[in-house]
Amino acid sequence: KAQQTQQQQAAAQPAAAGDAQPQDSGQLKPVETPKSDDSAATQNVPEFATSRELYNYAFQLLNQNKYPESGAGFGAFTKRYPKDPLIGNAYYWMGETYYVQRDYVRAADDFRKGYEAMPTGPKAPDNLLRLAMSLNVMKKDREACIILKQIVVKFGHNSGNMKRRAEQEMTSIGCNK
Repeated sequence: KAQQTQQQQAAAQPAAAGDAQPQDSGQLKPVETPKSDDSAATQNVPEFATSRELYNYAFQLLNQNKYPESGAGFGAFTKRYPKDPLIGNAYYWMGETYYVQRDYVRAADDFRKGYEAMPTGPKAPDNLLRLAMSLNVMKKDREACIILKQIVVKFGHNSGNMKRRAEQEMTSIGCNK
């Protein structure tokens, strides 16, 4: 019964196609959680009537800092609705759940998939930025620098803020040395 109430509350919150952010987006803190089998985790995600209800459910879990559960929800979304307009966002947020759990390999993979799924979508530059940041943490600075330069070229004219963020990361990593 509590799970049904939680599902109904999640379904009642609207999904935003653009820059949907968790309530405390600046407050996502790295946590240590045990690694689990993704396929088993996504099988435990409840069924919903629409893709938006599932997306909102996973997003609500993210807002509650329930990162493994949120990641499983977004994982189920990407499997069940691969052509949904929010697919790039779902991969982004799934990547974020891994990033805060310090699973940078999985995070990088999800950010990459998010960009590949929607290279011109609203989360495309964010997916690339977080992919570069994940690669940097994994000591793959050369690859990170290539991606950051792509952000400046592909998205710098649309978003001065994204260009600045990419340039700050490039400086931090030492891409221009």
